[in-house]
Amino acid sequence: MERLLADAKSQHDDFRKASGTLGRAADAVVAAAEHTRDIERVRRAVLDAAEQAKALHLDDQRVRMWRLARDLLRRARSDTDGDLQHARWELHDALCAGGRFREAITVFEEWREASRKVPAAGAGELKKQRGHVEALRWGEGHAAQLARVRDYWMRTRDWRLLALAEPPGDKREGFWTAARREFTKGGRALLALKDGFGHPFVTDRLWDYGWMSFDVSVYRLGAEVWRALYETLKRSRENHDGYLQSCRHNFHTMLSNSGQPERALEVFEEWFAVFSVREVENLSGMQDARRHRATLMESAGRIRDSIPVRVGYLQVALANPRLMEGKESEVDAVRWALAGTHEKLLHYESATPIRRSILADRAKRLGRDHLDTLHARVALAWNLDKRGIYGEALKLLESAHDAYVEVHQLHDSNRILQRARRLLSEVRFACGDAKGALRLREKWFKVFAADTD
Repeated sequence: MERLLADAKSQHDDFRKASGTLGRAADAVVAAAEHTRDIERVRRAVLDAAEQAKALHLDDQRVRMWRLARDLLRRARSDTDGDLQHARWELHDALCAGGRFREAITVFEEWREASRKVPAAGAGELKKQRGHVEALRWGEGHAAQLARVRDYWMRTRDWRLLALAEPPGDKREGFWTAARREFTKGGRALLALKDGFGHPFVTDRLWDYGWMSFDVSVYRLGAEVWRALYETLKRSRENHDGYLQSCRHNFHTMLSNSGQPERALEVFEEWFAVFSVREVENLSGMQDARRHRATLMESAGRIRDSIPVRVGYLQVALANPRLMEGKESEVDAVRWALAGTHEKLLHYESATPIRRSILADRAKRLGRDHLDTLHARVALAWNLDKRGIYGEALKLLESAHDAYVEVHQLHDSNRILQRARRLLSEVRFACGDAKGALRLREKWFKVFAADTD
C-alpha cells in the first residue's frame, strides 16, 4: 500500500501512469481497511491517496478515499471527533468537485449536525454555513453546466499531455490546437456562470482554468478568467491575503501577455503595495519587484516614472554588494535600461555617465574586446554622437568596428556590424571625413541591398 502510493507520487509527471498506479494503491487501501485494526495507518494512507487524487484531478478516487475515511472513523471515534469532521468536510469538497451536489449536501448536513454539538459557533460562522447550503443548492441546479466545464478542462489536459509527449512537428501542433480549442470552450462556459462566482467549487474551477491558461498560451480568455477570480477574491478576502496576492500577480502577467500593459501595471501596483509592506525585509525579492515594476512602467508608456524606480534598485545594489553577488548581469541590465530611458526622453547628458560606467565595468569584468563590452562601446558612442562629442565617439566606434571584424570575424551582413558601420559613417562625416564616410556608407548599402534582394 505505502509502496504503491510512493510509486504514484514519483510518477506525477506522467499522468496516465500515475493515475493507474494510484488506482491500484486505492484498491490496496480499501483491502487494508477491511483486514487491519490499525485505523491510524489506514487513515494516513487515505490522506496520501486523497491528496494525490486531488493533484491529479481524479475526483472519483478522492470521493472513494474520503468516504472510506469517514466510514472508518465514524465506527471508531465520537461523532464530534476532529479527524472525522475533517474527513466529512473533505468528502463533501470532493463530491462538489465531481459535480455530485445532492450527496454533497447530505454530507455537509452531517458535518453541520456534528458541529452543533461542540461549543456554539459564532453568528458569523452560522451565517456562513447557511450561505454554503445555498451555494450547494445552486450547484445542484447548475450541475450539468459545471460538469461541462469540468469535462472541457479534462479534455484540455489530455490534449496538452499528448502534445508534451510528441516531438516537434505537425502532429504536436495539432494537439496544441485541440487543447486550446477545448480550453476556449470550457473557459467561455465557466465565465457564463457569473451568478455562481463566489461559490467555492466555482472558485476552484477558476483557479484550474487560470493555471491552464498559462499552459496552453490562451492569453485573452486567460486574462478574463484571472479577472473573474481576482474580483471574486477581492470581495471575500483581506487585501493582504496570500491567495489574493497570488491571483493579482498571475492576473497582471496574463494582462501583459494579452497586450494590456496599462492595466497590467495597475494590478501590479496593487500587488507591489502589499508586497512592499509585508516583505520589507526581503531585499532580494524587493529588488526583483523593483526591476519588474520599472519594465512594466516603460511598457505602459510611463517612461519618466520608471527612472526613480531603477535608481532605487541601483542604490540598494550599491549599498548591498553581497546581496547582489551572482546578479551582476541583472544590475548591468538595469543600468543599461536606465541609460536607454534617459535617451528616450532625450536626456543624453544624464545617460552619458551611466554609459561610461557600464563600459568601464564590462571592460574590467569581461575584457576589452568581449562582445558585450563592444556593444557598450557602440552605445556610448551613439550617446556621444547625439551630444555632438564626435571626436571621442569616432575613437570608440573605430575600435569597436575593428574588433567586430578582426577579433570576432563577424559576417559582413551581421546586423550588429551593420549598425556600427552605419553609425561610424555618420560620425566620420560629422568629423569632416566625407570620403571615409562615403566608403563606409557604400559598404553598408551594398550589404543591405544584397540582404534585401
